[in-house]
Amino acid sequence: MPISAAMWQTVFGSPGSRPGQLAEAQRERKFMKIYWLSLVLGILFPLCGKGQEVLTNTSTTTTTVVTNSLPASLPIGSTNQFYNWIVTNQVFGRCVLSVTLNYTTTNGYSTWRQTPTWYKYYDSFSQFQDDMSSASVTFFQKLRGQMDSQANVYVTWILSYEDSLSLPWPFWINGLNVGPADSVTAESFKGLMPEPDHARANHQLAIVSVKDLRQFSVQVNSIPPYSYSWPDSTTAQTTNVYPEDGTGFWPDLIVLNDWYSFGQYKARFTVGANGLTGTYTQSGDLLRAPITEVISPSMVRMTMTRGSDTTLQESSDIMTWKTVRVVGWDESSTNAVIDVPVYPADHAFFRAWSE
Repeated sequence: MPISAAMWQTVFGSPGSRPGQLAEAQRERKFMKIYWLSLVLGILFPLCGKGQEVLTNTSTTTTTVVTNSLPASLPIGSTNQFYNWIVTNQVFGRCVLSVTLNYTTTNGYSTWRQTPTWYKYYDSFSQFQDDMSSASVTFFQKLRGQMDSQANVYVTWILSYEDSLSLPWPFWINGLNVGPADSVTAESFKGLMPEPDHARANHQLAIVSVKDLRQFSVQVNSIPPYSYSWPDSTTAQTTNVYPEDGTGFWPDLIVLNDWYSFGQYKARFTVGANGLTGTYTQSGDLLRAPITEVISPSMVRMTMTRGSDTTLQESSDIMTWKTVRVVGWDESSTNAVIDVPVYPADHAFFRAWSE
């Protein structure tokens, strides 16, 4: 039976000294007695650990884990998660799409042509890629006779949203070189992805709607470290707006940049809305208290939020504590359930928290 990490857990005593099956039976009975005692103690005397274990209702002194005013998760943690969100997010209506080709004409002039825009819903990023690839091939074939065969062709894909055309483009491949015109084939446009933007000048954006948004901050352990906070000391508190990196103001929206959203950096995202505040990890999960479960007299199982830093400690007197295991954010990102060997003294206690 799982026991919250916010509960003190009396687990079991030291092994008995009598040999054989009798000693083993005594150990198991002692283990079960104190295990159930720990459950009772935990119910009667819950203990909140450190870190973001609960959501705090800022309008009262109560605590709650209700998340109906906060996103259940953020669409980050991997490239698939991030890009799938961009093309399948239907909050702003259909995707608005276009393809642009830059090329050199047979007369030696540089020029560009753009398709008419079209509107579509997508079920996945791969479906979007296939659709854009097909449109690019068709457009290239239409213009091929105007192109210098030896000059390079550059393709641009642009995606915006039907109901929010004033927002920045969530996705664009900007002038990607697909090779000389005489070597371009249908394969040249398949599976295209944005080139890495080390200067962080041109971002792909995951836009998340949050009702009654009041606070948003980002802390990224990159090199150099990155932080962003709204509102800050230079930004007046304006109702229901969020400015992302100074690019503009939009009501009730979080704008997440690609370079910190793929899980390669430790990051924390804090969202405040409707009196609730929640912190999310770089995996996109809402940070909660770890859950511990005693699965044997010498083993404790910890279930953690993906991407969290989690610490497990033990004590024999509830006064002095010894760290048994520290699980870093990179480890918990791929393995959120870990079994920890323990060797407690009589009446050992355990506590755990995530940050």
